Amino acid sequence: MAKQHIREKRAGKRSVRLIVIFALILAAVLTIRVIGLYRENQDLSYKIEALKENVERVSEEHKELEERRSKPLSDEEMLRLARDRFGLAFPNEIILVPEE
Repeated sequence: MAKQHIREKRAGKRSVRLIVIFALILAAVLTIRVIGLYRENQDLSYKIEALKENVERVSEEHKELEERRSKPLSDEEMLRLARDRFGLAFPNEIILVPEE
């Protein structure tokens, strides 16, 4: 009877050890996963901030373009656009194009 009692004690200790080992492995796996998720969260936070700054910049550009669109162009601005964008000139002008 004493031998059986000793065997039961040893079996109980083994069970406790296995449970502790399993708990430690589980804790390690969860810790690694949490660290990975934390890093991913940080990366996404930085991306969100960059996108917010981009949205602000684009909205400011949009406001400026809307303001420019709402006011008429001066004669000088129209002439400059006609020359630069469309290559237009007055009938009495000679256009010189540099050779490449």
